[in-house]
Amino acid sequence: MKLEKIYFGTLYPRTKLHLRELYNFLKFKEFEKELGFDSFELNKLHRSLRLKKIEYSGGNFDKICAEFKAANLEYFEDGLLILCKNNPKTAKEISDLRRFYNKKLSPALGLIYSKGMPVSLSFSLKLSIKKHVSIFVLSQATETEVKEIFAGLKSKMPHASVINNGCKVYFAPEYIVIVAADFNSENCRNLIEHYIYFREYESQLRQYLNLNRIIWGNVDKILKKESVDYRDLPQIKEELLGYKEINDIIETRLNQMNNYLELRLKNAEHLKIMDFLNKYKADRFLKISSIHEYMKKLWQTTDRSLASAIDFFDSVYQENIQRGLKALQAIFLIAVTASFLTMGAMPGADLTFFDQNGRLLATGQFISFNFPTLLKFGATVLVISIILYFVWDFIYKILRKYKVVKLLKKPKRLIK
Repeated sequence: MKLEKIYFGTLYPRTKLHLRELYNFLKFKEFEKELGFDSFELNKLHRSLRLKKIEYSGGNFDKICAEFKAANLEYFEDGLLILCKNNPKTAKEISDLRRFYNKKLSPALGLIYSKGMPVSLSFSLKLSIKKHVSIFVLSQATETEVKEIFAGLKSKMPHASVINNGCKVYFAPEYIVIVAADFNSENCRNLIEHYIYFREYESQLRQYLNLNRIIWGNVDKILKKESVDYRDLPQIKEELLGYKEINDIIETRLNQMNNYLELRLKNAEHLKIMDFLNKYKADRFLKISSIHEYMKKLWQTTDRSLASAIDFFDSVYQENIQRGLKALQAIFLIAVTASFLTMGAMPGADLTFFDQNGRLLATGQFISFNFPTLLKFGATVLVISIILYFVWDFIYKILRKYKVVKLLKKPKRLIK
């Protein structure tokens, strides 16, 4: 058995602009200063990478080829990242690649791309961190020795394999083993690139599916409630808006990933390697495209449903505010009217006096309430009424927090 190379790969949606940023950082230690990066931290991360050599190459896919002390790097503009360790002694040295990625390269990427749209959404909804694919390339090995590699990694045994002249490929959930005499050939490199790309692409879509399920699980808990406290309505709306923001990010990424998937397909057709990829189960363009289309429609449906839910709770909140305002207006009007009525009769009102036997004693007119008195008492009543209004408004806001709101008219599309 002769182990030649170990590969480790990831895929996060990127662009040529991101690729150039990383190249400038690695090559010249340059970064966008106007974005407020911590230069001390970036320089510290740069030193920890221990870069030896770096090149930028164009083509259908621009990419960076870099050589670090711990590994070699290929980083493509669509976000495909491949690390390689040459001449490893044992398969367990995959832990060295993972450690380099997790402890040094990933923190550098995270800091460089930390401005703007978040790199990962796993933090937002407690989504588990996905496991990245690893590939072992051997120039020679028996089937028994291949199984020993999987056993040493405490991996499940291969669930599928492809055996053709000059190349054998064994597939397990987390690992792929390739046995090929021409392991440095262009064909072998194409296999490795597409294996990692499709494994990571599918894993990314799986993450998005799980994320969608978590969102709908949380939204469903809200919608199943027959009533909620009034004070919780703003918090519920804020939570739904947060899900809507995540939804927008996912839709944007899905569109970006689809564009690059089509570009990779055209590139494979241009290189005339489709038959070769298909022979070794590395042609998954159609299957991934189908899953991607399903995922795209799923998040579009989620977007419409979240918008309906937000509108529903917003209308419930506004409706209760309007009811409260009408109640306060009625209290204010009643207070003003009652105050005027208790001030006494208006000027010109008739006065009649009788004795205990009912005989008329005298008649007259009420003239003590003149216009200046009206202004005086009217202003007093108005001030008192305004004070009472704000007192009632304060009391009402406190009591309103404990009001229970019935959720009766939910949008039909949100009811399961």
